[in-house]
Amino acid sequence: MAHDSSSEDGERPTKAQRSASDADVSAAVASASAASAEWAATLENCIPAIVALRVSSVRPSELDGAGVSWGTGFVVDAEKGFLLTNRHVVGTGPVRILATFDQHEELDIDLVYRDPLHDFAVLRFDPSALFLTRKQVALPLAPAELRVGAEVRVIGNDDGEKLQILQGTIARVDRNAPDYSDGVGDENTFYAGCGSNCSGGASGSPVVNIRGEVVAILAGGSNSSSSDFFLPLDRVHYAVEHLMRQEPVPRGTVRVRFLFETWAQLKRLGFPESRRDLLLKENLGLRGLLVVERALESSVAQSAVAAGDVLLGLRIHESASGAPGGGAKKEVPVQTFTDLESALDAAVGRSVKLLLVRGGDAIDVGPVLIEDLFALSPSGILECGSGVFQDIPYSTARASQLPLGSGVLAAECGFVFGPKVPDQSIITDVAGRPINSVRELAELLPTIEEGAYFEVRYIVKGKNATRKQCKMLKMQRLFAHLALCHERQTDRGVLKWERVEVPFVESASPPQQPSPQAGSNGGALDGRRTRKAPTLARIIFRTPCELATDIIMDKQESSGSKTVERAGVGFLERPGVVVTDRHAVPQPLGDVEVTFNQEVTVQARVLFIHPEHNLVLLQVPPLPEELHTVAWLHAKPDDAGTAHTHLEPGTSLQFVGLDACGHEVVRRVSVASLSLPPPQAAMPSGPPRFAERNCEILDLAEPLPTRWSGLLLHDDGSIAAFYALFACQMPNGTRGTRSGGIPREALLQLMQVDDACKTVPALGVELEEITVAALRHERGFDRLQATVPVEGEANGAAAAQAPPTLSEWKPSRPVVLCVARVEKGGPADGTLREGDVLVRAAGSYVRDGVLALSSRASPGRPLALQVFRSGAVASLELVPSADGSDGAERVAIWHGLVCVHTPRALRRAGGLQRRCRGLSGRVRGARLLWRAWAVHRHECPKLPPRSGRTTDPLLGRSAPRACHALAWRSRCRCACPRRGPYRKGRHANIAARPRFLAIDRAAPPV
Repeated sequence: MAHDSSSEDGERPTKAQRSASDADVSAAVASASAASAEWAATLENCIPAIVALRVSSVRPSELDGAGVSWGTGFVVDAEKGFLLTNRHVVGTGPVRILATFDQHEELDIDLVYRDPLHDFAVLRFDPSALFLTRKQVALPLAPAELRVGAEVRVIGNDDGEKLQILQGTIARVDRNAPDYSDGVGDENTFYAGCGSNCSGGASGSPVVNIRGEVVAILAGGSNSSSSDFFLPLDRVHYAVEHLMRQEPVPRGTVRVRFLFETWAQLKRLGFPESRRDLLLKENLGLRGLLVVERALESSVAQSAVAAGDVLLGLRIHESASGAPGGGAKKEVPVQTFTDLESALDAAVGRSVKLLLVRGGDAIDVGPVLIEDLFALSPSGILECGSGVFQDIPYSTARASQLPLGSGVLAAECGFVFGPKVPDQSIITDVAGRPINSVRELAELLPTIEEGAYFEVRYIVKGKNATRKQCKMLKMQRLFAHLALCHERQTDRGVLKWERVEVPFVESASPPQQPSPQAGSNGGALDGRRTRKAPTLARIIFRTPCELATDIIMDKQESSGSKTVERAGVGFLERPGVVVTDRHAVPQPLGDVEVTFNQEVTVQARVLFIHPEHNLVLLQVPPLPEELHTVAWLHAKPDDAGTAHTHLEPGTSLQFVGLDACGHEVVRRVSVASLSLPPPQAAMPSGPPRFAERNCEILDLAEPLPTRWSGLLLHDDGSIAAFYALFACQMPNGTRGTRSGGIPREALLQLMQVDDACKTVPALGVELEEITVAALRHERGFDRLQATVPVEGEANGAAAAQAPPTLSEWKPSRPVVLCVARVEKGGPADGTLREGDVLVRAAGSYVRDGVLALSSRASPGRPLALQVFRSGAVASLELVPSADGSDGAERVAIWHGLVCVHTPRALRRAGGLQRRCRGLSGRVRGARLLWRAWAVHRHECPKLPPRSGRTTDPLLGRSAPRACHALAWRSRCRCACPRRGPYRKGRHANIAARPRFLAIDRAAPPV
């Protein structure tokens, strides 16, 4: 049954009552419409003053790592060009800030003030540079208008959308400063709370009322709710007024953190009710007082105050000495954070006594010196091996309960410290000396010799900060450029950074390699090593992630690691030369250590990296002959007088190697198969990297545990294969790992490589295997009738013109070799084609696989080939080339770009022919670097100057124009592995393209 609406007396409403109700509704609608119109007018006036900020932090700091972030700012003085934003938006390190105004105008702006305690900063732009945005628009600051119940709008770059308008209502204005998860928060100020549900990019947005006045700044929010935290404008207005008058901004502290507590909590602390009533009589709206939470470690106030003390006021001495009876004294009552900070900022450098209530009794403690907050804030950083170190900031000392000046903060540890010391740690001791500042660290590090190990003691920030940990680190001067960077204020009031390089102290004598005979038990080693197997060695390779130009990195290394570290196994191939795999040593640029017998470690250098096979030669200091056995690569005749033949499935071998921990292991194994790896995809999703090709890989019937590597030996001790790890590039660009044996024939090629000759023959093709059945039935080999003569064929190849037959061919395995890919511009380009089946080489059938074919090739000497092509046989002549060592030995870093010669893998994958440079990546977080370096394996000179110079956008120094244009918001002709064919370059904005690019032609100077 339908419900019958009626009035309170049970009767239906009269017509007059209905008319009055309709009038109320109309009035409410009209009022809402008027309010909406008023807000629309307010927002229209405010929007031209809002700017979207794009901040490039070129170095990490205590607040955040290096990178690019978004924020919001707003104009507070249109004539002078002052902007307000959050301190956490601009960070505490060197930054470059780009502001986008209302009409999409972009300007580079400068930092003029960063508050040392609260979350706000002041920026400056040039108003004359704007020609579309209205210049006279500025938002007035109204700190007193922040009230509970006020309806506000948050206008800013919410979620990176340039401009968003979110509404809310102020719920409270007496909230204590929020505690963020990183431990770096505000203190000694109120915060306002509101449910406006803002997100990233809105930090620094103005909170405006309906009159267009800014009542607060959005500073943070909660991830678990829609609550947002607004910073009141008391100290903001104070700082802006001083800056407008071009005066310094005094900021004082007594190193004590206070909290606001209500009367109920004060009663629990023993605060007398009589004193409460007296205070409420003077100020009826007082809701509580300030209470001591804690004092900073090792500060004067730590011994004077105690947690739970209630602050009543300050007795400030007019003189800085604070001696009893010396100078006049002034008592200042303190009831809010505004009272406290106003008193401290006005008395920097003076002494003060704190008037407290402790346990119900009124006391005064002190005197305590009011210190300058700017003097306690670090204004410089030390760079070392891609690491950034700074003095312990005030907020870090407070959060970690550490004294100021008790160490240095490792904002990012870099290559030297990073492998063992986590980021955001506090370094307290280096090489047995206590370190209290970055200057002391900058004086000590240059004295540590190259390759020397030194002790480091540190505290993990925020985790059991009272206990120190100890690690041994290795000095690598090649990757450890030292520089001190300081922030100073220019004549224009702008904060700029200056860089001073710190030279290393050259030692009187070069560092000596550790000798095995110098060990304490070298004689015991001499007595133990009496086996006929070659000496095995454990290999450790390290390189900075920024210089990992030829490495297939896993997810962890590519997403946050500072150092790439690899471990593997090698063997002594001849005196002073160790053979290992490319998984262990993937590139020349890096630090390589070789450990023999788990007791002797020597420094090694990369002698040669095979361009096609998973093999690397390392040069080590000569070892005494009695301590090792050189590898036995040549086959030894057995009792019957015959040599070892080609490996076949079922062949029994002995594995001698090392496990993942470096312990020696021995196991009997048997051969399962021998096959060529499948051809690599022509265009992987990631940057092309090395892939094994043209080498039969041996698989075992009994798989060995992961990370086992070593030698597969015949019963007489000669080497059958090197069982190694292979780093494989998966189709999605990530790293995969597999194990397999590299046959002896591939190892024999390396015997000819030394300092005088560092090349191997190359045919310029990638081969694959097809079965004999496919050759006969799919390609029609059985229907072969005659050969097809080819122009320019070898004169001495008459014997190879007879039609081949399978009865004569007799491959050692039921497979033959087929050309899968011809390298563009290589020796086989124009001679061989994809799909050619190799029949004869140098007059002999190709029976024993690709390694036997490679042994017949010599650089520069014509090689007669016979191939099966399109149902016929063709005779060809190929001149093999000489391929040198693989990998980038020289890297140029400019403005954050890492440039190398075009990698061989990139040329093979895409057919890039021009002489060009490959852009391997960019230094993490740095859109531009301050200096240009050329990194070589043995030296680190600066890049030579070039013609046509311009100004470095960060430091104002001169820099090559071409590099400047390439690195900063300019265009160049490039080819992108992820964006189509290599040979068809296209213009692109380097700053906005994917990470890996191959530079084809640099942009002309502008």
